[in-house]
Amino acid sequence: MEAANTSTLPTEAIQEIFFREEASRIRKAFANKSDEEDLDYLLHQLRCMKSLIVHLELPWDRLIPVFFRCFAYYMRQPNVENTRKTYQLATRLMDCIVFMSQNGRMINTLVEFLNHQIDDLDKLLAEKSETLS
Repeated sequence: MEAANTSTLPTEAIQEIFFREEASRIRKAFANKSDEEDLDYLLHQLRCMKSLIVHLELPWDRLIPVFFRCFAYYMRQPNVENTRKTYQLATRLMDCIVFMSQNGRMINTLVEFLNHQIDDLDKLLAEKSETLS
């Protein structure tokens, strides 16, 4: 309903609609029911995603032996109920690590994208606080 006629809206309003929709999708995906304002919640999530990506240690393929050892110790526990699912999850994790170690450029681009999103959202929040003051 909001997107029906966005061509007549100012750029700031279009950005706010976009960011509110993005925040609601993220809240829905993670079943978040906090009382935090949508835009503040989204800004926090974007900063957390950026921090996670920036602080991951390269090259990730060096971590495969560590993960394998952890997996082996976990499988030795007597109360592991669903070993097939555990094997599948460990294999997926190893695949993701190999993928990430081979796609450093894509990860750098993702960090740049998150930086732009954070900057745009910061500007929007600053403009909103100025108009309220």
